[in-house]
Order: sequence, then structure tokens, then C-alpha cells
Amino acid sequence: MDRMVSSRHGALLALALVVTAVAGACGTPGGEGSVASSASSSPRSGPSSTTTTEAPPSGRIQAPPLVTVQGAGGPTGLEAWTFCYRTGCADGLAPDTPPDVGDTEQVEVSFPLDDWSFEADFVEAGVDCARHQSVPLRRREDGSFLVLPAGRAGTYDVTLAGRSARHDPGDLFVTFRWTTRSDGPLPTPDARTAVLADHNGVLDSYGVELFLTNLAATPVDATATITVRSTDGVERTLTPARSTGCQGEGSVAWNGSLDQGKEVAAALGRGPYTYEVEVNLDGVVHRATATWPDDELADGGPSVPLTFDPPLPALS
Repeated sequence: MDRMVSSRHGALLALALVVTAVAGACGTPGGEGSVASSASSSPRSGPSSTTTTEAPPSGRIQAPPLVTVQGAGGPTGLEAWTFCYRTGCADGLAPDTPPDVGDTEQVEVSFPLDDWSFEADFVEAGVDCARHQSVPLRRREDGSFLVLPAGRAGTYDVTLAGRSARHDPGDLFVTFRWTTRSDGPLPTPDARTAVLADHNGVLDSYGVELFLTNLAATPVDATATITVRSTDGVERTLTPARSTGCQGEGSVAWNGSLDQGKEVAAALGRGPYTYEVEVNLDGVVHRATATWPDDELADGGPSVPLTFDPPLPALS
């Protein structure tokens, strides 16, 4: 069962867009513009639901253990609002007002299972369509994790995305509010695209997507083309449409239909395949190339990362 990227936090991307996405909710390939990738660790938005993969004796899905966070006050146990764990999956929504750990220099995170890793996604609290910044957390010798400030000092809703290295699927999402006292590292631009996909050994597509996140600012005018070329010289050029709605400050996304992606897959010859991407951001043209499947992201396939020339505009 594929874990589909989505944009609860604004596009995951930064978790994901970056949001935008680490995993989202259980799903299967299909639907216009969908792609089995995780540009962000963002779970799917929408009504709460559950998917049972194995019914436990009690008839209820087993939730993962609490994630404990400690800031200015005593420790607080956080229940996962979206997870896949052992007997099934449950999809929910992040709390509108998450538990507040106060004004502190750092937040300590503990979790009783030693095969899990965590990433923290920062989004400014109370700001519509805010910027997202995701940072991985390092496990300390005592097994805990430490969350340090990211971005400029302020009040953030921080979502911890946990993933199990031992079980697939195995993930969870919890959120807390934190007022940071000092500035942390600024986010850097991230870019990725997806056109082709390997579907059970057959060349296919889950839709056409192109994401740019953590730019210095959201561009007013933005266009993109993606040229896909096979090893034997067959090529197709796509002009995806810019996505509407909230993508998160500093983010822009383009989408093509599932049919467009499948038409490209059907027309091409042998791989590997070259992607040539050109974006025009407020009059400045940036170009990037990548190879699929050679460059496919280990935790975000079938997407490939993009490095542009000239570099994308970044915060300073």
C-alpha cells in the first residue's frame, strides 16, 4: 500500500508540500495530480478515518505510545492525531490549539521505541498559509531527541513526524506549540518533480508534479515546463498548470493530470530518462536537470530532487 503525499500543512510540501511530506495517509496511486512521494511528511487533511490492516482481538486499532515533550514546564504526553501502527491506520487533523510547552531554549522529545526517527516541521502559529521549515532530529545517547529553534524567533506550531525503521507502514504525527527565544537556521530552497513511476515493474505515472519550497518569497508570476527524454531520444514536453490555493509562504507548485503523465510514459522508449525543468519566477529563468529513476528520492519516490542554475532565491 503506497503512502501518498499531501498537504495538510500547506502544500508538505514543507512537510511536505514541504509541506511539505515522511508519510501521509494510506492510499493507492491514482487521481489527477496525485503522486506517491513525500516531499514533506504531511498527513492527508480531511475528516478522521481509519483503515484496519489486521483486526486486534479488541476490535480496535492499536495506537502508538505517547510522544513525550518537555519545554518550560513538566513533561507532556502527546497522542498521535494521525498514525499507522501495527494493526492499522488512523487519519485525523492536527489540533487547532496544540499543547503549549512555553518559552524555552529547547524542547526534549522522548519515545519508548528505539527504531523510530523523527523530523520536526515548524509553522508560525496563527498565520494563514505560513512558511514551513522541516528539520531532522538526532537521537541522543540516552535515546531522546532535542528540538532546537528553526527560522526566526517566534511562536510556532511544531509537528513531529515519526517513522519506524522496522515496520512498514509505521508512522505518527503529533503537534505542540512552542515560543522560541532565539533565531535558528533559516530554511533553504528545495525543489523536486515527478512524472514517471515504476508500477509493479511497468513504466507508468501517478501524475505530473513540480514543487519549489522555501523561496525567499512566493513569486507573483511563475511558469514551468518539464521535458522528459528517453535514452533512445524520444521526448515529450509538458507545461503543467500552477496550483491554486495555499502552498505556504515561499512555495509554488505545478500539476499536470494523471492522463498527461500516462501519455508520456506510453510514448517513451528505454530508460533511464532525463528530466529538463525550466521555471520562470517573476522574469528570472532557472534551469535544472535530473535522471529518473537513478536520482529518485529514497523516501520520496518517484520524485527526484532538482538543483537549479541560477540558484533559486533564498532567505537571508
